[in-house]
Order: sequence, then structure tokens, then C-alpha cells
Amino acid sequence: MFYQPSWSSAKLDELNEITQPICYGVLKPGPEIFDGVPMLRVKDISSNKLDLSDVLKISNTLDAEYSRSKILGTEILISVQGTVGRVVLADSRVQNFNISRTIAKITLNKNMCRRFVRYYMLSPYGSNSMGEQSGGTTRASLNIGDLRDLVIPLPPLAEQKVIADKLDTLLAQVESTKARLERIPDILKRFRQSVLAAAVSGKLTEEWREENEFPNSVLHDIRSEKVLWARENPDHNEVKRVLKRVKDGLNAINNKVEVLPETWSWSQLEDCVLMIVDCHNKTATYTEEGNPLIRTSNIRDGKFNWENLRYVSDETYEYWSRRCPPEPGDIIFTREAPMGEAAIIPPKHKLCLGQRTMLIRPVEKYVSAKFILISLMDPNFRKRSEELAVGTGVKHYRVGDVSNLEIAIPPAEEQAEIVRQVDELFAFADSIEQKAAAALERVNNLTQSILAKAFRGELTADWRAANPELISGENSAAALLEKIKVEREVMKKQPKPKRSTIKKKTGSHMSKQIIKVVDALKEAGEPLSGHQLLAAAGYPSDSGTEQLEQFFLDIRKALISEKSIVKLQRGDDGQDWFALAQKSAKE
Repeated sequence: MFYQPSWSSAKLDELNEITQPICYGVLKPGPEIFDGVPMLRVKDISSNKLDLSDVLKISNTLDAEYSRSKILGTEILISVQGTVGRVVLADSRVQNFNISRTIAKITLNKNMCRRFVRYYMLSPYGSNSMGEQSGGTTRASLNIGDLRDLVIPLPPLAEQKVIADKLDTLLAQVESTKARLERIPDILKRFRQSVLAAAVSGKLTEEWREENEFPNSVLHDIRSEKVLWARENPDHNEVKRVLKRVKDGLNAINNKVEVLPETWSWSQLEDCVLMIVDCHNKTATYTEEGNPLIRTSNIRDGKFNWENLRYVSDETYEYWSRRCPPEPGDIIFTREAPMGEAAIIPPKHKLCLGQRTMLIRPVEKYVSAKFILISLMDPNFRKRSEELAVGTGVKHYRVGDVSNLEIAIPPAEEQAEIVRQVDELFAFADSIEQKAAAALERVNNLTQSILAKAFRGELTADWRAANPELISGENSAAALLEKIKVEREVMKKQPKPKRSTIKKKTGSHMSKQIIKVVDALKEAGEPLSGHQLLAAAGYPSDSGTEQLEQFFLDIRKALISEKSIVKLQRGDDGQDWFALAQKSAKE
């Protein structure tokens, strides 16, 4: 056992207030009631903190039926279904709330420190114990009986408080560090965007231009290169389109907002590349293996995402790529869902264009693929290009409009310098991001490491040595446990207060003995809701897990095996209603 010799241990139920049994809450909340009683669900516990932004409200009648699970504001709340093991302390914000079936309420004896117990439940020891009891990941629920049997380490009360105080301080520091690390990716994203904006506006290479001056004949050189290419490839499917673009000439661009360096010039996208080719806009037949099909979801932030790829056969590839087979160095550009993403095909890759993608083939010696990619990723380019986008719902580019997207073109020598500097700055940002991610992983593990040390007694070793009188004699853990046991025994002997019952229209008085649901329906003489049937069959309103399971098994047997009752359509209150089957009614 990992506990200290001066510690004791006890089951959670033995440390709970005997007048407030550990329980879960409302089984079927029904429809939301605008002015009803707030009810906490698992979704209202996020990162082991209360999130009251979207709390469901239930009827006052249903809240009264589940009075046993009302929150006083002094409990520990733990999720027991779905995501097991989220733990929070109730406070005044949730006083008089109720809880759902997915949450259990724990009301500790006043001689226990509830912060200490909560931290234990969040520790590796507590969470592992609950994981074993809940059956691991295959059964995402924790039985109330198992929760009551959870063994809790029991230091003296003074040490419990010291441990809780130390954990408050240490874990707050961890959370602060974690929050700072989690902000780094967003900071780096803004940094990369500022680098891109500086790169394609000339600001990044401002000092470089002072020492380097080159003429800019790039666009005219590309026009000549297109004519030469058409002569050398007369049978290519895109020859006519390439020559038509040359014949139409360069379109004048008057951008009065973004001022360029003197040696730069504006260009429409198709005028500074060899060609732009649309995909075959039909859904290809997928195969288990073959040629990767690049869909719009496979391109993000200038890179290919190789996860969740689809594949096509060689035959499909040849047909889909008949206009212009993609080659390494080409750019694949998305025009919808989302629009404006782009990536360069890496060496030794044979890719097929998926729907809503386009192929951009650069003239590398005049305008490099990397420079074009930087231009397409520039936040100002994307903002500028949105003016050409169409669609009321999902915005997209029309095929022809992609050719007319505008980018700034510097001399080829300056392009190379821009690419070099961007690569260098992005590599620096990537390095920081990797270090931050590794640090965040260590910080995430640090929380569990600190909790483990706390419940091995390592955080309070010096404190115990300095305060022997607070962990011995009447202050010892054994004395604390005995005190709690005595109080519980005293409470057991006290007369139980009479429960107030809610009258239900059942046709007869509530039976003191539990009877079968079919007999309860016979006595009622009319259909009953699930809650009414529970009461009519003699089950108490604060039935435990075992009693509720017995009730549901009886309903299932009557519905399926005996066919003695039937389930009616749900009422306006969202509850299931039950009635005698016709055969049973005649009897």
C-alpha cells in the first residue's frame, strides 16, 4: 500500500454523511422547462470545473421526486456514466440544483476535507481504482455500489488540509504554465502570417534590395516560355488554352491599396504560370490501394495531409488526369470546402486530383512553385481574393476566377531570397512549436505526478516531521476514523424523519410491499407514466440502484416475455407510459 504508516484508510461510504447517502440523480429529465430547476449533467463538468453556460432545467415535480439528489452546495460531484471520473466541488452557484443519472453526489462527514478527497479521485491511484471498478473502457459507467466501496487514504485531518493547500498552489501553477504553453500555437500562427504578409509585400527583403538590384522581365519571359512550350508539345490537351492566354495579353492591374517596390509588378495567376487546369468534377470510384486521390480535406496550411486518403485505380487515374497528369513540383489548389488551400506535389509522388481542386503548373526558372505557394498563403491575398468568391452558404471560386487571382511578382533573384528567408523563419517557428508541444506534454504529466506524490505522502514529509503532535493521539488518523464511526452510529439510532410524499393519480394507495408492475397497473385501472408506475409498484422515491434495476427488469419481463403490458407513445412530459395489454385487460 502506498499510504504512510501514520495514515488509515476507509471506504468512501464510511466517510460519507449517513443522512445523505451517495446517490445519482434524475433518470429521465424529460423536456426542458424554461422556468424549471437546473440539473447538472456530465457536459456541465468540463476539465474538472463547473461549466454553467448551458444547464438543462427540469420540472419542479420531477425535482421534488428526486429530492434525495438535490445539491446543498457542500458535496463532491463525480461523473459516473459516459466519461467516468470528472470531479468537482459543489458550491453556492449550484445550491438547490439537481443532478442527472450520469452524476453522483457525495456528502462527506464534516470531519473530512473534501478538497483532499476530490484530489484523490483525480489522482492516478483514485482514477485507476475507479477505472477497474467501472470495467475499464468497455463499460463507461461506475456503479454506485462500487463508488461507495472506493477505498480512500485517510491522513489526520490537519494533514489532509495541508495536502489540499499544497495541491491548490502547485496545480494552479501547473495550470498557469499550461495556459501559457497552449497559447503558443496561436502566437506562432500570427507570426507566420506576418512573415507571409511581409514576404509578398517586399518588406521582408527591403534591406536585401538596397544591396541587390535586378531588372524584372519575369512576365514577358513567361509569355515567351509558353509559346516555346506550345511548339514543343503540340499534342498536349492544354496547348490551345495556353496560347489563347498569351494572345489575350497581360491584363492591367490597378491595386491602389497595396504599394509594391519599383521592381515588382502585379500579375493575374495564370499569367505568371504555365497553365491552370481544373479537375474532373465527378466523384471517382475508390479502391483499397492504388494512386492517392487528393481531396480538399487533404490540403491544409501549405501541406498535404496524408491521413484518410482515398485511392483510385490506374485506369481511373488515366481518365481523371487526361487533361494534364499532375507532376512533382505542381501545385494543387482548392477552390471550395475550403477554398484557397494549396500545396506542392513532392518528388516521387503520383497524385490524382479530387473534386473541387485545380492544378497549377509553374515555370520554375521564372516564378518558383515555393514563391507562388507563399503568395497563395498570404493572408492579404486571401482577403483580396474573397471578393471573387461566390455562394451564399459555402463560399467558393469559379473555375475561371482562379485564373484571375492577383499576386505580386518580384524578380526571380528576389523570389529566391524571399523563399530562403521564409523557410528560415518558418523553421524557427516550427522548432519553437515542437519544443512547446513537448513542454506541454511534460506539464500534462506533471499534474498526475504531483498528485501521485501527494498521496504517497511525499509532499508533507517535512510537515509531519515538524508537527508530530498533529498526527498522533487524538489527532491521529485512527482517532479521526473512530470519531467518524461513532458519529455515524449515533445518527443511525436517531429516528428517521418522515418523508413527504407526492400524491400521484394511481387509482389506489401506494402499496407498502413491492408488487409486479402488471399488478400495479391492474390496481390503477389506467395507464401510468414510468414515475407513477414506480410508485404504484411500491418502490420508494429514493430507490437505490438495485431496486431500480429490479423495477426495470420487471418492466422488461412484462413487456417482452409475458407481453402482459405495452408501452404507449411518450407524453408531453417526455416520459414513457405503460398500460395493460389487451389480453390482460380482459382477464
